[in-house]
Amino acid sequence: MAGSDTTTAIWRVAASVLCAAAGTVVLASQARYAWTEEVKTAAFPGSYNCPVYTVRNELWALHPEGAWTSRDSKSWTRTPLPPSGLNLGYQDYVRLGDAVYALGTMTGNYLDLHLTSRISRTTGAST
Repeated sequence: MAGSDTTTAIWRVAASVLCAAAGTVVLASQARYAWTEEVKTAAFPGSYNCPVYTVRNELWALHPEGAWTSRDSKSWTRTPLPPSGLNLGYQDYVRLGDAVYALGTMTGNYLDLHLTSRISRTTGAST
């Protein structure tokens, strides 16, 4: 089995064992999951590419217009952290430990694209 297949199989077995211990056996394919709306509209504008990370029990929304934080997913606060200059269509953020890294910057468009290899880091969505 490939790594992800093995992990999936292990979780299915673990879920079956836990459910059996509770007196009910539920196969993973029969489990029902649902989304629950926490807030109708967050404080930040809608965006095509807006990653959200969890760091030290805080949500960090890294929006193209800036950064917002939340500890409960309902109340969001805009921070002084400026936009990173990253375009998620071409570059990415990476979380490592208690920091998030922006890998590269981009100016222009697909006809006249200018990429850099600058790496930026934040250890707090407000700094």
